[in-house]
Amino acid sequence: MRDVIVLKGAIAICRAVGKDRRNIVRLVRDENLPAWQEQGKGAWFALPEDLKAWVEKRARLYLEERPEQLEG
Repeated sequence: MRDVIVLKGAIAICRAVGKDRRNIVRLVRDENLPAWQEQGKGAWFALPEDLKAWVEKRARLYLEERPEQLEG
């Protein structure tokens, strides 16, 4: 059986994705940050692999919009 690691708390989650913890509600609601609260309240939770995929997707989209960033 595989152990599941979960990040707990807005600070830890936002630190993992390079965002300010005060924006977690907006990030979840408007930018599909893969985090949740149990019964819609209390501490935030997120799976590290989901956060990594979210960051990678955003980076790909940003770089596709701004190809000049890829050139030295």
